[in-house]
Amino acid sequence: MKKKLVILGIVIGLLFTGCGDNEEDLKIQAWVCAEDIVEQNLKSPSSADFCSYTDADILDLGNNEYKISGWVDAQNGFGATIR
Repeated sequence: MKKKLVILGIVIGLLFTGCGDNEEDLKIQAWVCAEDIVEQNLKSPSSADFCSYTDADILDLGNNEYKISGWVDAQNGFGATIR
């Protein structure tokens, strides 16, 4: 069975201290966290090719929570690259 992996609607709560306090820095940190979470769930994390930060939609939900929408291409268990 093929699995389609899309970073869509991942909501991440962030508790960063001292790592940049402006809105753009926090969005970048949320994006990095989302990539890490998705990579942890891939069969072949080293094959992951994520959309760029500027191509992703990052919505600040307030309260240090973000909704991140984007895509990733990665190999499945059969070695085929899928989005």
